[in-house]
Amino acid sequence: MRALALVVFLLLLASWPVFAQATLMEAIFLPPRFFVGDRVELRLTYDLPAGVTVEPPDQMPKHDWLEFRSIEVQDRRTPGGPGELRVRIFFIPFFPGETILPSLRLGDLDTGELLVTTGSALQLQRGDSLKGPRRQLNLPLTWLRLLTLVVIGVGVPLLLVFLLRYGILGFRSLREARISRLPYLHVRKSLNRLAAGRSSMEGKSFFILLSLTIRRYLSERLSMPLMSAATGEITKELCAAGLEETISEGIHDVLKAADLVKFSGKRASRREMERSLKTVDRIVEQVEERTAHVEA
Repeated sequence: MRALALVVFLLLLASWPVFAQATLMEAIFLPPRFFVGDRVELRLTYDLPAGVTVEPPDQMPKHDWLEFRSIEVQDRRTPGGPGELRVRIFFIPFFPGETILPSLRLGDLDTGELLVTTGSALQLQRGDSLKGPRRQLNLPLTWLRLLTLVVIGVGVPLLLVFLLRYGILGFRSLREARISRLPYLHVRKSLNRLAAGRSSMEGKSFFILLSLTIRRYLSERLSMPLMSAATGEITKELCAAGLEETISEGIHDVLKAADLVKFSGKRASRREMERSLKTVDRIVEQVEERTAHVEA
C-alpha cells in the first residue's frame, strides 16, 4: 500500500508543474447577458506550454441545471512549442441566478470551476420596467406616397370622366355650331363670288344667281322649303318664322327686282346690281343676328 501511495504521489508531483504552467488569459460568455433557455458559449483562452495535451471529452458532463451541448478545442500552438489554446463550451442554462460550472478535464488541462450567472425575464432587476408597445414604423414620406396613390386612384378616373363628358359635350357643341354656321358660310362664299364677277356678268345671270343664293340661304337657315316658292309666298313664310317686317320687306324687294330682270327682259345696270348685292349682304347679317339671338 505504501508503495502504491508513493507512486500516485510521484505522478501527481510530476503533473503539477504542467497544470501550474497553464495560464487562463480570458473567459467570456457569448452573449454576455443570457437568460434561461438561451444557447450560451463559454470561450476560454489559455496560454499553454509545449507538451500539454488537450482534447475534448468523450462524453458530455452532467449537471442538474446546465445542459452541455458540445465542447470544442482549438489548439493554436506551433508544433512542439507553447502558444494559445481556445476552449469553446456550449451549454443551455435552466436555473435563474448563480450556479457553478463544474471543473472539466480536457486531457492534461483542468478548466476549474467557473461561476455562471443566468438572468430571468420574470425577475427583472430593480429599476427595469416593461416598455410600452412601439408605434408602427413607417418609411419616410409614407403619408405623401399614400396621398399620391389616393389622388391617382380617385383623381385620374374622375378626370377621365370629366374629360369624356365635357369633351363629348364640347365636341357636340362645336359640331352643332359648325352646322349652324354652314348656311352663313355658304351664302358668304356665293356673295363674294358674285361681287368678284359682277363686272363681267350680264344682269340677268347676276340676278338669277343672286335670287338662288338668298333662297338657298333662307331655306338652310330657317329650315324652310323656299327654293321653289313664289316671291309672295316667301314673304308670308318669313313673317310666320318670326323675322321682322323690315327684313321680310327687304328680302321681298330683292326677289321682286330679280324676277323683274329675269322675266321681263329688263336690262339691269351695274349700279342696280351693286345695290342689290349690298342689300342681300345686309339682310344676311340681320338674319344671322336675329337667329343667333334666338338660338342663344
